[in-house]
Amino acid sequence: GGTVTHKANRLSASGTIGLSQIDIADLPRLWPLGVGGGARPWITEHVTAGMVTHGSVSFTVEADDALRDVVLTKATGDLDGTNVTFTWIDNVPPVEQTDVHLHLVDPDTLDIHITSARQHIANGGADLMIKDGQMRITGLSLRDQVAALRTQIEGTVVSPLSLLKDPRLHLLSTHPIALKTDARDVSPTLDF
Repeated sequence: GGTVTHKANRLSASGTIGLSQIDIADLPRLWPLGVGGGARPWITEHVTAGMVTHGSVSFTVEADDALRDVVLTKATGDLDGTNVTFTWIDNVPPVEQTDVHLHLVDPDTLDIHITSARQHIANGGADLMIKDGQMRITGLSLRDQVAALRTQIEGTVVSPLSLLKDPRLHLLSTHPIALKTDARDVSPTLDF
């Protein structure tokens, strides 16, 4: 649904979109090329399976009469997904069985809440269970974004260290920590 108004040489278009029961594997076919800038190719390549059970978005776009000065002035939305599979860095094993809620706070801020998921670990490490993952991404309209992540994980001591040592993360591979590890279980909270 939506409306378009004209006032004082400005056009304003407001709209709402709702959706439910979308198979994420169909996303590349449903999401038109050229819509969403750089987000579309990243999302369609990295989010590969699962089901969107509910989604809604509201937005307002304003422009001058000649449609030269188009500005997104308002955007909010929510999306729920279940059994989602995604990769967050190329060539790192996927996160699977993810239950997630996305909340678009405004045109520049996205909050992601993962209630549960499983992170595969390369090199024979046991999978990690992810619980109560919270991520805030800011600067969506800018060239570079900032992300703050806090999540609780459960697994053996070896598994999170194996993940953090992955050379693509440039964390413990660049600045190693001398820890002796064993097969004991841990439940740490990580902040990035």
